Amino acid sequence: MFDRVTDLSENLTGGSGSSEADPGPLADLLTDDEQLAHVLANDGTIQYTKDGRETTVEPSGDHDAYALVTDSRLLFVLGDQPEEVEIEIEMTDLTASHVRSGLLSSKLVVKTDDEEVVFDPSEGDLEAAEDFIDRVGDCWVDMRSAFAQARAEMADFEERCANGREPREMALSAKSHLSSARHAAMREDEAPAEKIRARINKVEVELERRRVGAWLERAETNVDQIADAREDGTWDEDALVALADAAEAVDRARETVEDSDHPPEDVEERLATLTDRVDSLTDEFLADVETGIAEARAAGDHLDAADCWDTVAERYRAALDADWGDVAGLSTEAIEYQLAWVDAKRVTALREHARECEREGDADDDSDRAQDRFEAAEQSLERALELTQSSAAGSADELEDAIDRVEEKKLERSGWEFGKA
Repeated sequence: MFDRVTDLSENLTGGSGSSEADPGPLADLLTDDEQLAHVLANDGTIQYTKDGRETTVEPSGDHDAYALVTDSRLLFVLGDQPEEVEIEIEMTDLTASHVRSGLLSSKLVVKTDDEEVVFDPSEGDLEAAEDFIDRVGDCWVDMRSAFAQARAEMADFEERCANGREPREMALSAKSHLSSARHAAMREDEAPAEKIRARINKVEVELERRRVGAWLERAETNVDQIADAREDGTWDEDALVALADAAEAVDRARETVEDSDHPPEDVEERLATLTDRVDSLTDEFLADVETGIAEARAAGDHLDAADCWDTVAERYRAALDADWGDVAGLSTEAIEYQLAWVDAKRVTALREHARECEREGDADDDSDRAQDRFEAAEQSLERALELTQSSAAGSADELEDAIDRVEEKKLERSGWEFGKA
């Protein structure tokens, strides 16, 4: 089909060879940005092994076979079907290439994970072609390897994000692998740097979007879990942990978007929706706390007030256990201060209830009723003492003295009753 391989090569690359050798359909096998580097030809035989099965590929008649080495692929074409690629190998898939030297001829051998092509050229510069494949192919393979490692790191990032663990270092590591890919693009002068960088940029966009998406999905998952954790209407630690984590995830997503040149297209809408949901749930929690405080203050009975203060304290304690610092503008110190204030209110309510019961016991002539009132007073004082010992709210010594006093009164009433018997 062609008089000389050099004619074909120069016509395909725009070189200064003979214009009489028209590349014809072979030129259409290359993409717009693909550059031909070398052409090899033989009398029409290609040894091809796929998944361990070896075959001989050859054209009909006396047509030749061609190996086209471009800046990104190896194309093997039969002369009787020049408009079709018989075997195509992306350089990113190469695992090895070498020249197999023999007594009569030398052959080009290229391999992938599951393919091997052996081409015995009679025309073309075999050594130069193999050298190009080896050097430029390594750039592509290194790029692919860097992509695989970056994607693996991002997959780890996504998994950790979904499981509620800290994944930040994984994203940074993924970026470092992309830097390695950029180095591969610039290592060889003949490597298609712009083409490799274009692929790197595409993967970078993919990873950036996955990183943002991981934080958004973590926030969305936590917000959904809050509803399950609040089936009975209470704010337990699980619900507040989920809310705190959702708030942090929204902040992380927003920070990542600010650092990203290619965030997901729907990110602003998702961020706005999540922010509204997190703010609404946070406001609901704070409103419930305020309602509890109002109920405690309005309670007509000191014991009822203590129980209301207990509920408020449980919510503040759950917020602390859930690491609620900086959620809704509340610092850990602010929550601790509020909890200390509530604990003091609890102790006061319990002591007032104990005093009330003690006075009632003192005034009651019925020994059984008096003992019941002293028993109720003692129980409230013991609750107050336990709270004081765990939170430093109130004086433990005063409470212990009060408990001893009430216990003595209870025993006295018991003794009177026994003496009367």
